[in-house]
Amino acid sequence: MSKRKSKRIISSGMTPRLILQGFMASANACMKKIRFEELINEAVVWYQTQWHVSSGNLLKALILNTFTDRRTPLYKLFRSL
Repeated sequence: MSKRKSKRIISSGMTPRLILQGFMASANACMKKIRFEELINEAVVWYQTQWHVSSGNLLKALILNTFTDRRTPLYKLFRSL
């Protein structure tokens, strides 16, 4: 993104955090539409005795975490679900 475009977006009241939240909401809606979580859960063996969260849910959290403006360690992702 060029400096001119980023200045225009920020001057219009759209903060980078708000833009990232919009991308996250769009990505989440797309994942729901294609049944992403269910597809992953069907393809991967999940042992409920070893994991409290399904593989599809973990992968979805990992992908959506890339749209946040802060870094979250992987071992803390399940807390944000």
